Amino acid sequence: MALRIAPEVQAELDEIWRYVAAESGDPDVAERLINSITDHFFLLSKHPHMGRTRDHDLRPGLRSLPVGAYVIIHRIEGRDVLIVHVFQGRRDLKALLKSIADRRLGPEAASRTKTINTQISTISNLRLPTSATPW
Repeated sequence: MALRIAPEVQAELDEIWRYVAAESGDPDVAERLINSITDHFFLLSKHPHMGRTRDHDLRPGLRSLPVGAYVIIHRIEGRDVLIVHVFQGRRDLKALLKSIADRRLGPEAASRTKTINTQISTISNLRLPTSATPW
């Protein structure tokens, strides 16, 4: 399978490198970690179903593969493996992906989504009278 990498992944890898280099005081430690993560990218291109599916907890079609304390988020698109994100594994991945989606869509879309979710919640909480016939 072909390997594709989303544009934000490079920025995420750069941030991981900076953080690890600063915390460890050794740029070589950061370089080895980044190399390990990117080696797993190529492993995923050969074995795209590695890792676990995240259909029910993150988003349909997403998969994750841990690499040390980090998680590669990827999906299979036709004959390609798309690396979507690389995150620190202890972070709340669901909230992080929602935050990224909200930033991409802008505040108006986030507001519309909140309104729709409120409407759905209100409708879900309505009770039909016992004499009413469900449609």
